[in-house]
Amino acid sequence: MSEFASADERAWRVVEAALGGKLPSGARVSEVALWGVRVVLVYRLDEAEHRRRAASNAEPLNDLWLLDTLLKLPVGRPVPLAMLEGRDRRRLSKGWPAGAVEQRADMVERAATLPLWVDLAVVRSETAGLEALHVMPFGAYAPQAIWLDCLPAGSEQLLEEAAHFSTGVVHWQGAGEPQVLVPVQPLADVAGTAAGWRFTEHAYEQASGRVGGPGEVSPLRPPTA
Repeated sequence: MSEFASADERAWRVVEAALGGKLPSGARVSEVALWGVRVVLVYRLDEAEHRRRAASNAEPLNDLWLLDTLLKLPVGRPVPLAMLEGRDRRRLSKGWPAGAVEQRADMVERAATLPLWVDLAVVRSETAGLEALHVMPFGAYAPQAIWLDCLPAGSEQLLEEAAHFSTGVVHWQGAGEPQVLVPVQPLADVAGTAAGWRFTEHAYEQASGRVGGPGEVSPLRPPTA
């Protein structure tokens, strides 16, 4: 796998301010294109899972229905196929990406786990109008914030709407210290859902530099059968 993307010092300053002045232990900061939006991600990589995937030449996990099936399987413990629901058996019978599952006779064992955890997604905006909120598609999957360069008169409505939709706002033009105008709101853990897992897969694909669909996949796109 190629080297992970990294963000510049300005982005580091902004995300540190948004997170209260200190990043989580082991956090990385990458600037990537995710779902067609340029975004700065603060995330913690699962180093063991990353090494496992590299060693096994694991393929991307983008199928929502497959991820839903995998979540029903324990990690590292074989389970009889007969114990799975019919829908899950049918999904596995169609095959799976390399490195996701191991099958021996009538036993199946889940190998894949989440590759990372996203602590914050920050999108830079040139406008302080309500349209800035229209390119913030990550709020259902990770805490998110807008990075504003300018703060003209009339931006109060944006701040009110951002607070209403649990979106943080940071103002910084590069001089002095970044100003947190709306605090970043914590998000309930969604990693235990298929949609939440798929989001981490998309973030992993982009941050790790693996070229492919996740950079352009819409969060509203229906899963494949």
